[in-house]
Amino acid sequence: MKALLNPIKLLVVILGIAGGFLFYSCNDDNLENDGDPVIYYIRNTDPARSDSLYAGAPLGNLIAIVALT
Repeated sequence: MKALLNPIKLLVVILGIAGGFLFYSCNDDNLENDGDPVIYYIRNTDPARSDSLYAGAPLGNLIAIVALT
C-alpha cells in the first residue's frame, strides 16, 4: 500500500505545479493593444498571386487575413 501512495503523491504535486503555471500564464497585461488582434494585411490564397495584397474583395473570394496578437 505504501508503494501505491508514492506515485499518487507525485501525480498530485505535478498536477498542482502544472495548474499553477496554467493560471499564471493567463495574463494579458504585457500585450500590445490589450491583447486585441491587429490585422496587418489581407492577401489572396492562390500561391501564384499571393504577393498581391487586397484593399477589398468581392463576396465569394477566398482570402487570408494576416494578423498578430
